[in-house]
Amino acid sequence: MEDATDISFYLGKQAVESIGNLDIPLSNGQIVSINLVNELPDDPNELISFLETENCPKKYWIAVGQAYAQSNKLDDAVKLITKALTLKQFNEKDKVSLNSFLSWVYLKYASKGINKQENLTNASDLINKINSMDNANVSNILAREMRLTMLCKPLIDY
Repeated sequence: MEDATDISFYLGKQAVESIGNLDIPLSNGQIVSINLVNELPDDPNELISFLETENCPKKYWIAVGQAYAQSNKLDDAVKLITKALTLKQFNEKDKVSLNSFLSWVYLKYASKGINKQENLTNASDLINKINSMDNANVSNILAREMRLTMLCKPLIDY
């Protein structure tokens, strides 16, 4: 019997194996499946080119960016999302989501102590930008509070 703490107990083995897969519909009607756990390229340029050529919606860009961030390849996540923000295919609402994701990557850098002040400043700039575009964005509200927590943490450590 499977251990009840193993997610496959609840979802089944096949469903668990598909969690890391991203199915991307192509313009010709076919679907490309990318395993974001085992097949994530070391160089994001290949995926950037692919996503750009196929005019993939924002959810695919964010999914790939999230895979890089979860693999602690934060530079690659920033590179990918920064490229997405330059594309004309994305409207203002899409750019709010992309900028929000990017602000969280900068917060992750800061939480790891990597150029903490610079990354907190980058996150703050994006949080303020998003706030001017959509002041009710939940992800941005949470990012703003996380940033404040990180700024105040040295004050509350004993």
